Amino acid sequence: MLLLGGCTADLTTRDLREAEDNLSYGKPAGEKVKGKPLVISPTVEAKYTIARAMDFVISEKNDDGEFQETRKNLSSIRKNPLLPHYLKVEAGYIMVMLDKIEDLKRLNRASSLQKEKCADEVGRVKDENDRMKKELEELRYKLQKIEEIHINTEKKRGVQ
Repeated sequence: MLLLGGCTADLTTRDLREAEDNLSYGKPAGEKVKGKPLVISPTVEAKYTIARAMDFVISEKNDDGEFQETRKNLSSIRKNPLLPHYLKVEAGYIMVMLDKIEDLKRLNRASSLQKEKCADEVGRVKDENDRMKKELEELRYKLQKIEEIHINTEKKRGVQ
């Protein structure tokens, strides 16, 4: 990083701005927010943290450890009195979004379990239906034979 008067801020936040632009269009930030400069202001650090959180949301990672870490980092941004209000609000928005995503994942898992149970039940009911159809055919056959025997018996009685 070059330490030139007015250029310093621009050089340290260029990658952040590019990452924020990508994230605002729903594209992953990539490596732009993975590493951050060693010496930055708390505001820029909060922006990096928010960008990493949005990258986590967009990339749809299912890592619970990273989810908890992201949530903890966003919570620390919300509690930091030195940061501007708009960053706290952005962190809050993302935390709410993460909670909603986690709730939807939980519902999805529950629905998947319900679907598997229903599929098992459908298989069991189909097997029972097939068994009952065979039993019905067998009973029809027996009834037909009994009717034939009855008719033959009536014919014999009529002959006598």
